[in-house]
Amino acid sequence: MVAVERNRRAAAVARDNARAVGADVGGWSLTVGDVTRMVEELGPFDGVVADPPYVEDPDRWLARLAPVAARWLVLEVDARRVAPAETDSGGRLTVRRFGSTALWVVRSA
Repeated sequence: MVAVERNRRAAAVARDNARAVGADVGGWSLTVGDVTRMVEELGPFDGVVADPPYVEDPDRWLARLAPVAARWLVLEVDARRVAPAETDSGGRLTVRRFGSTALWVVRSA
């Protein structure tokens, strides 16, 4: 598993939490940076889960991450956002809403 966090403080908290529950023994890595700029060098992956800031355009995230998600992509967005009718990757998009949060789930074609 590869985790990417833009905020250094949040990344430090994630590392501390992993240590606290004994999950820092390997099998995953945490990189600090902008995942949309480094995604090609990190992937491809079977699946991708992304929780970008709600103020950012989720369509941009979808376009950047879908190409490296071989089987599926889950994007957490503000539930008020309207999902695109189709994806550039040709994948099947479904939406699940949970209060003010929505998950855009894309499965590869």
